[in-house]
Amino acid sequence: MADFKVNSISDNTVGTYTFIDYNSGAPIAKADKLQADTIVNEAGTGAPYATYGISFPAGQGLDFSASEGSGATSSILDDYEEGTWTPEFNATYSGGVTATGVYTKNGDEVTAYCKITASGTTADAVALRVSGLPYAIKSTCFGGCSIGAYSGFSLSANNSLYASLEQNQSRIFILQGDDVNCVSITASTNTTTPVIEATIKYKV
Repeated sequence: MADFKVNSISDNTVGTYTFIDYNSGAPIAKADKLQADTIVNEAGTGAPYATYGISFPAGQGLDFSASEGSGATSSILDDYEEGTWTPEFNATYSGGVTATGVYTKNGDEVTAYCKITASGTTADAVALRVSGLPYAIKSTCFGGCSIGAYSGFSLSANNSLYASLEQNQSRIFILQGDDVNCVSITASTNTTTPVIEATIKYKV
């Protein structure tokens, strides 16, 4: 993508402006109004461009190809979002579950944070998982999960709590293990009022 160029425009001029790629003529961004190096809405409030933003047509974005490495497959940043998600255990606990989650998506990379707290016990003899991630994990499973804090788990001697991504799914396995082996956590026998805080980073 080449630089866009504005030859002549009066300050404080209201209208919808489409910035054009200087070489291809393709539209690359839009704004409602230009004023003293700011982009504002048609009401003329004078707010900086960050208040209203710059939009890109589908498939377009910020182009970093001028500095891309030899292995690059794309240098266009065409997606960014922040949001919330609701992590869920795949077991039903007697006292219920409370959970919070937030995430950031940069291009095809998602970083999600969560805290999930169950109260009481469960009779569900299932391999424990946390589901509800905002996007499904890529089939090649690029990424990882870090357990920041946990409690309420009955683990074997010398074991710690771990997590593993599940490809093509919006969930993670909860595991216990040492430096050599990891095995699943059975909800009914290994948990009582379990709490997990985790960071999950993966490709979509």
